[in-house]
Amino acid sequence: MVRSLRAGGGKRRSPKYPGRKKHAQEVVDAAGGSANSNSSALYEDGSKNSQRMLKHRFIALLQPVVAAILLLGPMVGVFVLRAAHKRTGELPETFHKHNTTTAAMLRSTTPQTERQPPIGQAATDAAAAARTTSAIAATTTSMEGIPDCPTSPWKPNENLVGACPGVVKPVAGFSSAAECAEGCCSRSECITWQYRRDTGCMMGEDTRLGMEGDGPIAYCHEKAPVPWQGQFLVRQSRGLDQRDKACSTSTWNPNEQPGQCFGLGDLRPPHASASAENCMQACCADEKCGAWQWEANLGCFYGPTMFACSKSDNPVVFEPFEGRRKIVASRTYTGRDGKPWHQNLHL
Repeated sequence: MVRSLRAGGGKRRSPKYPGRKKHAQEVVDAAGGSANSNSSALYEDGSKNSQRMLKHRFIALLQPVVAAILLLGPMVGVFVLRAAHKRTGELPETFHKHNTTTAAMLRSTTPQTERQPPIGQAATDAAAAARTTSAIAATTTSMEGIPDCPTSPWKPNENLVGACPGVVKPVAGFSSAAECAEGCCSRSECITWQYRRDTGCMMGEDTRLGMEGDGPIAYCHEKAPVPWQGQFLVRQSRGLDQRDKACSTSTWNPNEQPGQCFGLGDLRPPHASASAENCMQACCADEKCGAWQWEANLGCFYGPTMFACSKSDNPVVFEPFEGRRKIVASRTYTGRDGKPWHQNLHL
């Protein structure tokens, strides 16, 4: 019977629990809706928390930057103002008004040399030169009866006792060193003057003295004339080449040129300056050397040629000159090393 019913598709038995599937679906739907709602709420809460964390992190990173700006800002400002102060010598008016303490500190830490305004204008240069000239003039003293020059003071503590080849030229009408000095003082074109009884009064333009490095090409020897020993090896102007004779101690003539000559260049090394013979040998060893001169206290000098040699036929030529130079405001009177150079009057 049972088998026939199953085989024949008879009426099926009703479920034991009616509506069970529908109820289960409703429960699932309800549960799903609640889960979706909770997930949305959790997402919104997590998003807000992330935003707050990012905000806190940004603030944490920003704090040291702000602190650094607040700390370095005034320092940078002071640095800029100090640079302006160093350049102009003054601080901005607003800085004086609102930063009086910092301004005082800035002045107290600025070296005295930096506080002085730089000299960069023509008017300021002229004023500074005038002050320098006045200060030097105040210390100028008359030496051996030489009158001062109030309008253009002589350079103090020097005497042009040595020869000044090509610098000064004879000027008639002056019979003493004092008259020569007065004549040069009254002439604006005269900067340098010299006097000696055999040459008379001589005047000229500015000149260097001794080892001075600044100024014109022309120069004066710092020491009085003395007898030298020396000789020409070659005289191109006369077509004379006596190198063979002049370079042998058996035929040389070291007293050929006793008057001081110029154009031989710088002092030679100590070995060459030890004696006249050593000086001659050093010159002869140089194929470009054409003349040499040696003096016991001054050393050895040699070069391609020499010129403006002092005459030696009169003993007066070995007497010192008397001479002065006017102060030239544009000059520094420094040596080749850039340091101040002064004549030693006691040599």
